[in-house]
Amino acid sequence: MAAQIDALVRAIAASAAHPLVAVGSGSGGSLSVAQFAATLHQSTFGEIAKAMTPLEVSTFPLTNANTSFPLVSAGGGNPDIMNAFKHVVGREPRRLIILTARSGTALSQLAASYRYVDYVEIEIPSGKDGFLATNSLVAFCIAISRAYAISTKENLPADFSQLIGGDRRIENWREICRPLWERDNLVVLFSTSPASCSIGHRVQVY
Repeated sequence: MAAQIDALVRAIAASAAHPLVAVGSGSGGSLSVAQFAATLHQSTFGEIAKAMTPLEVSTFPLTNANTSFPLVSAGGGNPDIMNAFKHVVGREPRRLIILTARSGTALSQLAASYRYVDYVEIEIPSGKDGFLATNSLVAFCIAISRAYAISTKENLPADFSQLIGGDRRIENWREICRPLWERDNLVVLFSTSPASCSIGHRVQVY
């Protein structure tokens, strides 16, 4: 919540009246972040938005120069996201936004050559991710939520305990969820509407 996101706010504000294609690698949590950004863009600004993998965007025929492209990569050195950057940057989209969780990346060196690229680094207080990029996924989603919330004037939870339900502690959630881990399959039903998925609304798990 304390991370500096001025560059991200400016880039999103400049993309408000235009379509958006968010790109995230299929491994880790980057594609989930891209999908989250696309959903927020549609619900906040009413513009068409779509999430793509680097492979999908490499074959995407960009005919609308007003399209904005956020590229999400925690490490900033994934070969797939590097190739996606090279494909998109040559077509001079309205906005090319790079979101990473590491400084001095190979992607940052490429981005430095282009004035119309917005390069945003988010410092993650939890440090480096493990195999599952859970920390960077949560950090990216919070940063993107904050950037879009500036347009909607919505207030976000101040800390993690409020995010998961206020007075409930992590230990309580572990106990609540314990019966779920005994099941072979879980089906989670939720609405695609951000309003109905806000804090305090029930998500059904079967």
